[in-house]
Amino acid sequence: MPPVFQWAKAHATLAGVVLISASILCAGTLAEALTRLVLTVRGHYPQKDPILHHSLKPHAKMKRVQSEFQVVYCINSQGLRDEEIRLPKPPQVFRILMLGDSFTFGIGVELHDTFTKQLEALLNPPSGRSHFEVLNGGCSSYSPILEYLFLVQKGLALAPDLVILNYDLSDVQDDYKYSQIADFDQAGRPLRVHPRNVQWYYREERHRLRSWVPWLEYSALYQGLREAYVRWQNQRDAAVMYEAAQAIAGNIDFDRDLPLREHVEWQPYFARSTRYIHMIAELLQAKGIGFLVTTYPYGVLVSAQEWRIGRQLRGFDQRVYTTRLFDYMATFCHAHHIPYLNTLPDFLRAETFPLFYPYDGHFTPSGHRVMAQALARFLWEQHLLD
Repeated sequence: MPPVFQWAKAHATLAGVVLISASILCAGTLAEALTRLVLTVRGHYPQKDPILHHSLKPHAKMKRVQSEFQVVYCINSQGLRDEEIRLPKPPQVFRILMLGDSFTFGIGVELHDTFTKQLEALLNPPSGRSHFEVLNGGCSSYSPILEYLFLVQKGLALAPDLVILNYDLSDVQDDYKYSQIADFDQAGRPLRVHPRNVQWYYREERHRLRSWVPWLEYSALYQGLREAYVRWQNQRDAAVMYEAAQAIAGNIDFDRDLPLREHVEWQPYFARSTRYIHMIAELLQAKGIGFLVTTYPYGVLVSAQEWRIGRQLRGFDQRVYTTRLFDYMATFCHAHHIPYLNTLPDFLRAETFPLFYPYDGHFTPSGHRVMAQALARFLWEQHLLD
């Protein structure tokens, strides 16, 4: 009998422990390798940017799988979530460039379902040559300060005839945060926003969930399981998360929904955004490029049933909320002769449901459809496509 079998027979208990431990180690190693392979296949599209804080990585591809949707995000060679853009722009083409954050980018929907591409389809006849191009310049957590820099760095080179800035309610906080790490010229125009760790969207180091076993923090399998557990726990303990969100409500450093809070002075922070929007308007006017500002609602502004789960995690009750930000934006745009579209009435009139994902909160394809239809109607009525 070989020595190894003689030893195993003499130490049966210890041998069993070694065998089980080795099996667990092999299984864990295999699971870790498979997890890393899946993450590699899914890809990663945001990257640090020395000017824009963060941007979309050219040619990147990422598959995002959640309980509410399964989507593949593809980034083109210009660093936009769009098809390849023809440069120079062909004659007889009217090009519209969309600016915005994750709602414009299209979290949770395929490219053809984004309101950018749905608008393009509405503007062009079903058959025949496409006269209008609508480019998706959206990037998660962008706000007017980054959108100004994006235009200077990339957007103007795409030769747009019209730029549409889709202002998000969270832009109030984003512009406040980014301004703290920005450099400005003597006229107060932003030169760059450093990629520092002040904004939730892109960290200098990838956020890791802590563990009492230090090396587990570097395990992709552990991080994936912990993130899934935290997501499940947040939904299960919605009441606890609601109380936590209520505790920070109204604090500009932590509350992304400041304009939706009652009895909170958010207007001074909003004024920062309007300064950047005014800079964009002046830049485009000097280039002879049209400009339009839009706002859109969150689910809590539309219906008590919209964004039903996620709203609790952000400290909102099951009721319909209001905000005065849209009125303030209308006043600002009117004073500076900037066309403005408030799409809230269009969402209130919509007969489809849901318009927002119950947990994630971004537009569903139906929500994107409402946005695209509102834009198409406004553009024709205001003769902004002439």
